[in-house]
Amino acid sequence: MNPPTARNGIIQSPESPNGPVWKPDLYRLQREAPEARPIPCSRKIEDRPVHYGAEFHGRLSHLEANQLLNADGDFLVRYSGASKPPIPTLSFRYKRRTKPLQTTQEEEIHYDKPHNFKTHNFKGLNWCEFCSNFLWGFSAQGVKCEDCGFSAHVKCSEKLPPDCCPELKSSRSVFGVDLTTLVRAKKTVRPFVVDKCIQEIEARGLSMEGIYRISGFADEMDTLRMSLEKDGENADITAEVYDNINVVAGILKQYFRLLPIPLLTYEVHPILLRAVQFGTLREQIRATKDALSLLPPAHYNTLKYLMAHLAKVDEQQQLNKMSAYNLSTVFAPTLMPPPTTGSHHQIPDMSGEIKAICLLIQHHVAIF
Repeated sequence: MNPPTARNGIIQSPESPNGPVWKPDLYRLQREAPEARPIPCSRKIEDRPVHYGAEFHGRLSHLEANQLLNADGDFLVRYSGASKPPIPTLSFRYKRRTKPLQTTQEEEIHYDKPHNFKTHNFKGLNWCEFCSNFLWGFSAQGVKCEDCGFSAHVKCSEKLPPDCCPELKSSRSVFGVDLTTLVRAKKTVRPFVVDKCIQEIEARGLSMEGIYRISGFADEMDTLRMSLEKDGENADITAEVYDNINVVAGILKQYFRLLPIPLLTYEVHPILLRAVQFGTLREQIRATKDALSLLPPAHYNTLKYLMAHLAKVDEQQQLNKMSAYNLSTVFAPTLMPPPTTGSHHQIPDMSGEIKAICLLIQHHVAIF
């Protein structure tokens, strides 16, 4: 099947029986888009990949790239950070800002999510979306998935595979939404909130003293949260809008705190506590890996990304005063909240949770 092509705002698909389709929004975007101009590297690059041209600059920081990109449409390719293997990053200038984009694409992951069926009272004539027969009765005629709206007989619902996929319009909120539900709706590997906040913190907050420990201003955090809810991935969280990086860090912690199922689920929680009680580091790592294998894929991938980020914060502890232990103390109640008990006055002992998070940060390469 040949893909559709777009030119001057007209989408033409070779297989379409309806002919050309005029898209005024697409036409406007095409007219507004700046002309792409590669910025050639003036120095000799010994290890230039064969698939890159003169626009490849080797290792270059974000600030150095920003100095080279002067006009909208300017772009270059660089190796960012000190990661091994190095990560190719496309830096381009758009709307007077330099935007980085990693050119390596992560493997697309399909998450299985069971339907969230609840008994439902249907009004009017309704039918089962599995067997196409009517839902008979005056009340409680069948069940309906609260996430995607799938309606079915009770018996039919038991035959469905775990293929619940809420549409974007069904996931009107971002905070307080089940993690797997959000990534399925947005078709991403991890929640976009996690990616946006971590990328911004790594760009300008790794050396900030007290990062993740010092809270941001409540009113700015409320504004940022509403922006993420309203604008999604297009929300602007750069220094031009939120110069206090603690606001971004606070929103990231708030996102994890409001998850209905914690990032380290209640099933994995006690297994991790037992894992860190083993006598040797090798046994602890092995048991921790076994425990994390029980996490849903969306939780596992998000945890892996977060721990790699916190390890970068730990590497800068001489500047930010946030060691792996300090970070674990901050994140343990958020990532591994203690089960609710009848007593609200007793302060829970979080030493096991802190030890587990600290192990994940310090040995994330071996664990993941």
